[in-house]
Amino acid sequence: MIQDKAVSYLPNSDGLEKVLFGIEADPRVSSDKPFANIKSLSYDQEHEILFMLGSIFQIVQVWSDNQEIWRVRLKLYSEKSEQIDLSRDKNQLLSFGHVLMTMGKVEEAKIYYQRLLYGLSYDHPDRARCYEALGSIADEQGDYETSLKLYNESLNINISKGGRQDSDAASNYNSIGEIYRKKGDYVKAREYYDKALEALGKDPAGKALAKQAVCYNNIGIVYQEKKQYKEALDYYNKAFEIRKKYFPSDETSLGMSYNNIGNAYYLLRLYEDAIFFYQEALKIYKKTLPPQHPKFASTYNNIGAIYDDGGKFNDALVFYRDAYQIYCSIYPATHPNVIKIKENIQRIESKMKK
Repeated sequence: MIQDKAVSYLPNSDGLEKVLFGIEADPRVSSDKPFANIKSLSYDQEHEILFMLGSIFQIVQVWSDNQEIWRVRLKLYSEKSEQIDLSRDKNQLLSFGHVLMTMGKVEEAKIYYQRLLYGLSYDHPDRARCYEALGSIADEQGDYETSLKLYNESLNINISKGGRQDSDAASNYNSIGEIYRKKGDYVKAREYYDKALEALGKDPAGKALAKQAVCYNNIGIVYQEKKQYKEALDYYNKAFEIRKKYFPSDETSLGMSYNNIGNAYYLLRLYEDAIFFYQEALKIYKKTLPPQHPKFASTYNNIGAIYDDGGKFNDALVFYRDAYQIYCSIYPATHPNVIKIKENIQRIESKMKK
């Protein structure tokens, strides 16, 4: 009943994620940060607990339920009598940062991972994953040199643990390849993608197979940027077939495949096919991602580009502006995506004034 009452207070506003915190607090444990049941002082006799400012909580578990509510289970710790055990439930600790990234809260995720990394011992197994996550954030923010450094830190740790033929090392190789691609060094990018595929083996399964699909997708992007659009479409379809057959529940990855196949059709000037795949991507994103997520912005930008090329400037502006609003909410003004789409908007507005 108490939980149902709490759920009733969750907002229904668009753009907000619903998060319900559950806190474990044992009154029998001595604590320098006391707490108290203040039900008797509550206006309508609700069950309310007052925690002292500065209380420390361990994140025990994070998950999303069938009501599309994020559940976060916390545990109260005493600074004096207990030490937070970072080795316990390590996946849950890292998953909270992933939740922030999924919500498009890039800067908050960065702060979280930095604090988590600072608290880990030098030989802690999660250091590699923290470096990888921070590398991904630096990549999102357009800081490619920092990203490359962080990915290599993660790679060195993973190689020291599992060797070069390791699934975690494969993820690092793929991420490093992505940075070289974004820097325009396609030879280096392909070299690292091939290293990733080699590390995954000839017949990967499970998570390794999902990573193989990511590599195929990224090779497709290289061909796309080299203006070899048919080859790009071939690799996008390879990634899509793996995801559709083996990971149909991973809707976000399927959405990315739809978007990229749409890109290839757009560049082949097959606009109707492109629009179809972009719309399929948006259908999935609307079910799985918050509205301020950068993947929405990317797809809005792509649809805007089709209308732009077709001379339908009013329609193009609608989609460009939607993308610009999202990019501005998550990136600094100096980010390449913000600059590029702002230029597109200004160019179209200038044309329409003539």
